[in-house]
Amino acid sequence: MKKLFTALSILVTSVCAFSQTSQVKFGIKAGVTFPTISAKGGASAYDGPEPPDFKTNTSFYLGGTVDIPVSAVFSIQPGLTLIGKGGKA
Repeated sequence: MKKLFTALSILVTSVCAFSQTSQVKFGIKAGVTFPTISAKGGASAYDGPEPPDFKTNTSFYLGGTVDIPVSAVFSIQPGLTLIGKGGKA
């Protein structure tokens, strides 16, 4: 918990320091994902292996970005994204 608090404190301090000299922009990302993760299959003694049955899992993603311009043609854009994943085997 201390490491997370320290990292967030450094990030907020650096963003505030850069915001005094340039135009820092914040953005969000959100959407839906359809990963194919689940698989079901087994072996049959007479028919050979059963083909896998892949199913689509409906999930989401949510994140944020910060655009920090360094010069007129170069900027740094860090971001953090939370993606819902899952699966069955």
